Amino acid sequence: MPNKKKISEELNIFKQCEDYGVPLWKCPQFLFLVMGIIIIAILLGTYLIGEDVFGEPIIVFIVVVVEAMILFTIGFAVVSGFEKMAQANQMKSDFIDLVTHQLRSPLTTLKWGFQDLKDEIEKSGEEKEIMEGLESNVEKMSDMVNNLLMVSRMDQEGHEFVEEKFSIKELAEDILKDYMVDENQPVKIKKSFEDVPEVISDPSQLEIVMDNLISNAIKYTPEGGNVEVRLRKEDKKIVFEVEDSGIGIPKREHHKVFEKFERASNVEEVKETGSGLGLFLTKEIIEKLGGKIDFESEKGKGSTFWFQIPVK
Repeated sequence: MPNKKKISEELNIFKQCEDYGVPLWKCPQFLFLVMGIIIIAILLGTYLIGEDVFGEPIIVFIVVVVEAMILFTIGFAVVSGFEKMAQANQMKSDFIDLVTHQLRSPLTTLKWGFQDLKDEIEKSGEEKEIMEGLESNVEKMSDMVNNLLMVSRMDQEGHEFVEEKFSIKELAEDILKDYMVDENQPVKIKKSFEDVPEVISDPSQLEIVMDNLISNAIKYTPEGGNVEVRLRKEDKKIVFEVEDSGIGIPKREHHKVFEKFERASNVEEVKETGSGLGLFLTKEIIEKLGGKIDFESEKGKGSTFWFQIPVK
């Protein structure tokens, strides 16, 4: 019985594709089936044409056999290559999931532990600064782990988004409120929110995107600079925009801004660390939600990042 079950699973193309975490058209088993059908069709066509061209059945047979061997060899090599890529992709995703899940719990414990210790130490003490630095580093590590986990999930085709009707203006207000009430905020934050209609989308994913764009603007704007967050309706789309007076991005690096693990060469100016995954995630999320994201930036003159999503 176990052998029959294993054979059944091996023959289930959809199950194999799901295990690899790839769409049907990238699945090795499906590609092998398609190539097999194509090869059979080519061989039949060769046989029918060969009868008219060569006349002799034995010659036609030899041609078909040779052609079959060549096509099946090429097909097997191509499909094997895809299978190895799919397996490597699955192993990478499994590894990231394992590592990130193992790290999340201890990082959360460390974070709360540092907060409790910091509250017990005198505010004027040197120990307070040390604890705040340690807490900040744990927070950064936690953000990096969460970003890695999100990237892993985005790479898997099975990642699903929810859809519900909500006020994107209220969501933006809630996110921005946390930044504006921070007394230690080094930059001046302004907002310009128009009354916009409710949208049907995934609020948790849009929260990640908006928070990422706002925090990036603040992070890469020197003390005393300005960040303005805008929300408006254009035609049948909602536009969310974040403009800053920060360090900007060199034009020669614009093409790689939304790529994985990429950071601008001038980030050292603000001494901020990062994983280079935030903007990659924002682009993936917005595009999966049916929207568009882009930016304008010039080194030393700030940046404006925006995204738009349709009003359904």
